[in-house]
Amino acid sequence: YGVITARDLLSDLREWSSFYVAGRMQKPIRVLTQDHEIHSANALNLERASCAALLSLPQTFDELQLYRQITSLSYMGDARIQLGAEDPKKVTRIVDGNREGFRALYEPILHGLRDVVEIVRDGSVRQYAQDTSEESTTHLISRLPLRFARHVKEKVGLGRPAASAFRDMLGRLVFRKSITQALKGLISAG
Repeated sequence: YGVITARDLLSDLREWSSFYVAGRMQKPIRVLTQDHEIHSANALNLERASCAALLSLPQTFDELQLYRQITSLSYMGDARIQLGAEDPKKVTRIVDGNREGFRALYEPILHGLRDVVEIVRDGSVRQYAQDTSEESTTHLISRLPLRFARHVKEKVGLGRPAASAFRDMLGRLVFRKSITQALKGLISAG
């Protein structure tokens, strides 16, 4: 895919500056570095992805819905999907092929968010319930990267739903990056 500096990687993982690498690292992958700072930054990235997904999910949901919501974050606003140049079932295929990997990544995070979300039925596909009160929503928003949290809080203050405000901001960021990547692909292919 490309080369990225450690500084840019850490910025994207912590602040979602481009969401290009951060979105990819929210899925089960093998991280080849032993660098503690990168592992810590990605743990924060995974927690923030969980909070963002929870903002968009209903009061009750199953783990596959959660993993699909997390996976879909990196495709919100993606020009390739909007133009039909990407598999429309990509998110489902990624999740269905990696359920145990997603569970290993996100189960400890959900346990840490037990003041907001809880398992209501354990089985082959876990069922969850979350507190959708204003207080819990504010808590989830506060766990997002700072510029996202500020934007969402501002829009919620104007009466907009938190999930909608978040999706719009992330969608614009992903759209810009996807256009840049598509143009780079065209240039390098020719």
